[in-house]
Amino acid sequence: LFPRSSGVPPSSRLGKAMAAAPAVSYQVEYAKSGRSTCKASKVKIPKGALRIGKVSPSSFSEGDVMTTWYMVKPFFDMMSRMRKSSKKVESEDDLAGLDELNEEDQAMLRAKIQAFNDGTMKFTPAKRKSPAKKEALDGDDAAEEAAKPSPKPKKKQRVVEPFPSEVVACPKADRARMVEVADQVVAKARSAGIRVPTDNMLARKAAGAILLRLVEPEGGTVDIGKVLDGLEAEYKSSRGKEKAEVACEANRGLVEALNELVEYDFKAGKKFPALATKKAASLLAELSEPITSGKQAGKLEGVGKSTAKKVDEFLDSGTIEALENYRLTGGRGE
Repeated sequence: LFPRSSGVPPSSRLGKAMAAAPAVSYQVEYAKSGRSTCKASKVKIPKGALRIGKVSPSSFSEGDVMTTWYMVKPFFDMMSRMRKSSKKVESEDDLAGLDELNEEDQAMLRAKIQAFNDGTMKFTPAKRKSPAKKEALDGDDAAEEAAKPSPKPKKKQRVVEPFPSEVVACPKADRARMVEVADQVVAKARSAGIRVPTDNMLARKAAGAILLRLVEPEGGTVDIGKVLDGLEAEYKSSRGKEKAEVACEANRGLVEALNELVEYDFKAGKKFPALATKKAASLLAELSEPITSGKQAGKLEGVGKSTAKKVDEFLDSGTIEALENYRLTGGRGE
């Protein structure tokens, strides 16, 4: 009755009590709530649904019992896999509470008990069938399948094409030309949605570093498209993404900056600040009037002092310090 896997020595006090405990019994009832879960199928049993309980002595507490609940079909499937020596429902007398059910359910269970003991009942194999080999489900299986949560749809992979080739003269010896091309690259990057640093000097430095790597030593030329590809690989990009929906276009820059900060915070493991900022960004996106101060934003329920401070920071400088730190450190925020 109590396998060795229970970890209770038979000679111990608890082991002796367990050995003297009443045998396994079974009961049937309508679920009193929707909190119980079918042991076999792992599906929540709806309130009012028929459920069968296996009552057995608890291996954790002397004298206590525990009840494991099953839906009807999984219960008989479970019994079909039990050892021959294990206690099963061999007649309606073994199922306490049967007489308290409605007549239809009583008749159904009596028929199933009879079929189980006659060997005429069909059981669901323990291993799941592949989708191509699934057969039509009967009533119990259909209810069980319907109760399972549907899988979440997979996110579509964003496909971004490389930037078109644009070869320009850019000799390394000509510093002025290098600066000019770097500024052109930064302007193109920003218009394409690449989130280079807001500070122009830092953005130029980032573009210049890639330029130096890609300039052809012999001809002194560089492909601006490849430089943009390099920047996009180094910094986040909104290219190919749908623009955030905002009720007031004047608030778009602020909302997008906050959403970008949310992405970085989540990746850095800062879950709670990210959730707070995400909620605030959503509220600000729905605002139909321009945001002119953090104080104005702070009046919205759900926008805290920290976010209001970030709003003031963005309105004053066009960026957020924490966001710039993430951009400069590749998401580390150090």
